[in-house]
Amino acid sequence: MDLADLVPPGIVKRRGSLRQRPLLHFLALGAVLFAVQAALAPRVQTLELDDADLEQLRRQWSGEQGRAPGAAELAAAQARRADEERLLAEARRLGLDRHDLIVRRRLLQNLRFALGTDAGASDETLLERARRLGMDRRDPVVRGRLLQLMRQRAAADARLGPTDISDYVERHADRYAAPARSAVEQRFFSRDRHGARTHADAISALKRLQDGTGVTGDPFLLGDTLPPSSPAELARAFGEPAAQAIARAAPGRWIGPVASAWGEHLFRVTAQLPAAPADAATVRRQAAYAALAEREQQAVDALLAALRSRYRVEWRGEAS
Repeated sequence: MDLADLVPPGIVKRRGSLRQRPLLHFLALGAVLFAVQAALAPRVQTLELDDADLEQLRRQWSGEQGRAPGAAELAAAQARRADEERLLAEARRLGLDRHDLIVRRRLLQNLRFALGTDAGASDETLLERARRLGMDRRDPVVRGRLLQLMRQRAAADARLGPTDISDYVERHADRYAAPARSAVEQRFFSRDRHGARTHADAISALKRLQDGTGVTGDPFLLGDTLPPSSPAELARAFGEPAAQAIARAAPGRWIGPVASAWGEHLFRVTAQLPAAPADAATVRRQAAYAALAEREQQAVDALLAALRSRYRVEWRGEAS
């Protein structure tokens, strides 16, 4: 077909052929390309959520956290719900709700329970009725199953390359490395024994220890000396404030007093062992699962990024 056929005959007769008019030729070609692009571009579908959906989010948050969500927390929950709706809409577009056995059984069970057994209706008729009633959107089992299927589809092609595990361990060295450890000596002053003078007695003992005078504290369950211990172990033994004070302490110098649930403590770091680098061979199995989970989440995030341009979610007139 000649491009001249795209222009009304009258124009060609008055202005000449397209071959004689390059500008008209260019405009006609642009119109054709624009029409083709518009026809091939995916249509943006609007998904609507109402006040009932928003109230459900508030109740769910309050049930999990024991308080009402703040504005930022509710906005984050809305964003997560909007992404779920996009995944569910795409699952329905792909027909996952029609072919998955678990979803089919659940929808049929729900509808037959709601309407009573209808011996004259086929499964497909009942399934279509369930979808028209929105059961596939509201039922938690169906929602959870469709979301699971979509995430599995997105993550199906996630693979780890030859160096991905060692790279992951290197990026999370603090997670896999043996932590720094400190050997500690302490003097304890029991609140039960010293009462209101506990803090003052600990201050007096600290001055004597710093002057080189021997001081005997009160008995403590773990004793006066602890073997090299990690910050987490020290926090479990004495509390987080003590673990932080020990981490900042210069070796050989008495510090304190540091309060705990039982009284006041004076500490001296007698030895420090630095953190050991991660051994990729030792942690390889654990890191492999974590690295693959990270790669799968990246695939899901990429799918959601694509779906956000295909599905627009509106909350009662508020675009999300």
